[in-house]
Amino acid sequence: SARNVVLILVVSLFYLMSASSNTALVPNFLINVMQLRPEQVGSTLVIWACVPLIVMTPVAVWAMHRIDGRLVLFAGLCCFAGAALIGTGLTSDWSGENFRTMLVLQGAGHILTFLPVIAVAIANGDPKRAVAVAAYIQVIRVLGTQTAQALMTTFIRKGEQIHSYAVGLNLQRGSEISADAISAIGR
Repeated sequence: SARNVVLILVVSLFYLMSASSNTALVPNFLINVMQLRPEQVGSTLVIWACVPLIVMTPVAVWAMHRIDGRLVLFAGLCCFAGAALIGTGLTSDWSGENFRTMLVLQGAGHILTFLPVIAVAIANGDPKRAVAVAAYIQVIRVLGTQTAQALMTTFIRKGEQIHSYAVGLNLQRGSEISADAISAIGR
């Protein structure tokens, strides 16, 4: 019984880490690539991610009472897969409105995935330890998000350093080709 709870908590940690990378894509793209201000990005996220999450919460609870939690979990993972598939078509031409379907799927996927994981964790645990399991879930929820954010930041920074170094390997300082390329960027 304790092994099952630990397994569920580890699955929750990995789920939260992967979900954090999904949810970071849209705001980071809109702020860094489209040069939008955070308040402009926030309205898009509230309408297209938070509202579906709020609407889907009672639906997910209702579904957990009516059908097997694994099917609800599967539906949530399918929502995430659909959002990821839509995200593969991302181009620099996208704006906040292009992310609608992706954000709706992510919002629905969050509740349809995480609620069954929590329900299974509590259902498979010892009733005497239910309070402890609930506390562990909260720790995992915060730890997973923060760990994912730290890892993503580190990987992005390291990737930028590696690519910057690789680009500079074949450039000679002061050469005519380098000077022309730099001046072309400035135009």
